[in-house]
Amino acid sequence: MSTRRVWDLDADHIQVSEGRVFYTFSSGAATHANMKSMIRNVHDFVHASDLPVGYVLHLSSNARPPISQDRDRATAMFNACGTRLAGVALVVDASGFTGALLRGASNAVFIMQRRAFTPRVFESIQDAADWLAPKVNMLPAQVVMLARRTREHLSTGKAIE
Repeated sequence: MSTRRVWDLDADHIQVSEGRVFYTFSSGAATHANMKSMIRNVHDFVHASDLPVGYVLHLSSNARPPISQDRDRATAMFNACGTRLAGVALVVDASGFTGALLRGASNAVFIMQRRAFTPRVFESIQDAADWLAPKVNMLPAQVVMLARRTREHLSTGKAIE
């Protein structure tokens, strides 16, 4: 499972896996189609591995959350895959008051919901990588590089190296 794979891509979202990490970057509104794709793809990725895997959802300051039904479906999928998930990292790339508010709201959602997986909210991909990478036998630099190359691919169309 060490090969890199682009699972889905549109103008504002990309889903990529490498090693034992599935990475989603979003810079727009989470549509029903985006959520349906992410739920299916993460489920398939998780079940393709014999070892626990990690998931990173990286949101830009322009990203918008899904409707509650889609959020509930995603939580149900993560709960169903909980024993196979080493961790779920949510990175909110927003600074100042807006960033603190978004991270606080995300933490509250995680705390209020019953879950069978370990989630954490971060303000940087480096912090998320430092937490998640050891759980999936990767180096933090590998997770950071996956994120950088994936975002670059989304913004420029340049191949993910």
